Amino acid sequence: MNILITAGGTSEPVDNVRSITNTGTGRLGSLIAEAFAEQGDQVYYLCDPRAVRPQAQGIEIQTARSTTGVLEAMTALLQHHTIDAIIHSMAVSDYRPQGVCTVDALAAALQPLLAEDRPLPEALLEALSRAAGARAGKISSQLDHPLVLLEKTPKILPLLRDLAPNAVLVGFKLLSGVSHEELMGVAKALLQKNRCDFVLANDSTQIEGDNHLGYLLRADGQVSSYPTKQAIAAGIAAAVKERRTRT
Repeated sequence: MNILITAGGTSEPVDNVRSITNTGTGRLGSLIAEAFAEQGDQVYYLCDPRAVRPQAQGIEIQTARSTTGVLEAMTALLQHHTIDAIIHSMAVSDYRPQGVCTVDALAAALQPLLAEDRPLPEALLEALSRAAGARAGKISSQLDHPLVLLEKTPKILPLLRDLAPNAVLVGFKLLSGVSHEELMGVAKALLQKNRCDFVLANDSTQIEGDNHLGYLLRADGQVSSYPTKQAIAAGIAAAVKERRTRT
């Protein structure tokens, strides 16, 4: 099988030396890649440059930093290779900087909008959009209270079923400090909405090093639980292989 695995986190630039990122390390993704490689599968591993990389032989590694870069790299891989399964474990940023401004610039942009008697939330958002222009180079460290305007990043998981209609699709859902019922409910909704075959649901409060409680939900409603990253990796590899064998 040809397997595409994403791992690690993404990094969204604020300027040419600063970025907004997350705590995704790629450790679980690297173990999943090794589990598939041990089965004799061809693995394409797409990660951010800081991510943990698998050590098994024969794994093709590519890197991408931003959400846009990840989407472009995945699209190219899917266009050039017949991919049998996609394991999208990467922690993709939900937001990216749209621009940066100062308090003075915001006040200057906001004043004429308020004079038009515009509703404050509407006026504030428009003023931020006007004031927070894209900045070339490095933002000065002398600025007091710089304001960073964020915008949503494109969601990658909803695009994958159309990009690879015949691939086994594994999504991931991480929540923090929620009940088991809520975690399962959110993961099930994610699975159905994005037409996944599996979703790995986990809670950040139940992750410590390689101790990692994860629940693998199947489209037929079955759920398997695993206590460690290594067990999750082996479980996903086995489940995908079984799913491909039945199709």
